[in-house]
Amino acid sequence: MGLFNRNTDAEKRNAFNRDIIESKAEKISYWIPSFDTPENFSVYGGDKYIRNMIVMGTIARCYGRMGVVVIHNNGTLVEEIKKFRGYFPEIFNGCARNGVRVMNCNVDNTNLLYEPLYGMGIDRAVEAIYPQMPAENPSYMQQHMCTEILRKYMMILKANGEAVDLDGLLYLCNMDIQTLEKTAMQKLPQDEVRNILASFLQNNNLYLQVRADVNAFAGHLESRIWRRKKNLDEASDVSMTEAVKHRAILTVRVPSNVGVLNYLATEIRSMIDDGLEFLLVLDSVMIANSTMNKEILRQYSLPISTVITCDSIAGIFDDENDMLNSLGKMENTIIMNTPNLNVAEVYSRALGQYMRQFTTTHTGSHREAFRIMGGYDTSRDMHEELFNRVTPQEFSQLGDGAVLISRGNGGKTVKTKYVNLDYLR
Repeated sequence: MGLFNRNTDAEKRNAFNRDIIESKAEKISYWIPSFDTPENFSVYGGDKYIRNMIVMGTIARCYGRMGVVVIHNNGTLVEEIKKFRGYFPEIFNGCARNGVRVMNCNVDNTNLLYEPLYGMGIDRAVEAIYPQMPAENPSYMQQHMCTEILRKYMMILKANGEAVDLDGLLYLCNMDIQTLEKTAMQKLPQDEVRNILASFLQNNNLYLQVRADVNAFAGHLESRIWRRKKNLDEASDVSMTEAVKHRAILTVRVPSNVGVLNYLATEIRSMIDDGLEFLLVLDSVMIANSTMNKEILRQYSLPISTVITCDSIAGIFDDENDMLNSLGKMENTIIMNTPNLNVAEVYSRALGQYMRQFTTTHTGSHREAFRIMGGYDTSRDMHEELFNRVTPQEFSQLGDGAVLISRGNGGKTVKTKYVNLDYLR
């Protein structure tokens, strides 16, 4: 390189092949998707407040237009959502002028408002308790008969003008048969009552197995997102399905409990089946072994908008293939300072490599015949090798900056020294 830092041809080729734009600052509003169609966005690393504010920017894009479901283990994000009006007064007031009131509800183990199964169709409600299994499974026939009994309990609820929900289902399933017939089946035709009772009593009172299964299902959710009600009048109307239908914001705190995550995944699939539009935010929840990951996020193309965020992608997935698969699906990704080099290695691998040219200079001396002084020889060797577009060390030394990746519109990657939350006052 010369006195005035003129790039050599090799350096120009390296910069072209690396294809990384260097900038002093980036306005984050430019990188947040509009979510007009299903789009996927992720943000990892860096300062938690900055990460929370970027997620707030994604919620602002959807506020009042669609429901927002936040499944998280990050209480600070919930506190920021409560202050939405202060952060985004124009959006809040614009919705108010148009008669749109966006409700906000927060569920955790101290605010057990969730009503499982509420708002779901019967097929998905049954599947929440009895997940589908292949016909060759030895337990298939037994489960098939149990699902039919469970359907009949739900039909009894409907016949009494009740919505299907977990509290109503527990109420019926824990009744003895005589009480069930006398108090809950009066509105059904007699031939249907006889049919239901016969199915309940077949195979050594199979309804007792359904009772046990419903109670076990309730046990996975109890004291985590739901509490058992003393009577049906206490049942709430809080569920993801209802929140999305009302374009509300619902946060559900799940400290990486697979049973709860599996249930929530079933409800999400139900909303997808119904064609509901919503934004799903997953924040700091390990979903690796849940159906949330296996049956939703591993899909080749996600039919809903998602935001995935954590201090590290390893806090969401524990398998590198899942990490790379998720990063590859994102329309936009923001990766901030990442001290953990093992995680930084995953980010580096996701960005790929480029062919970099290296020049090696060799200098040697020689003595010519019949001369007192010798001479010097200089030679240069040019070679190429694959090199990380952004090295793990670069990810670990971002400071207040970030690497921003866009895969839409031809794609581009920017390495910036500063993240500008330009949409905040």
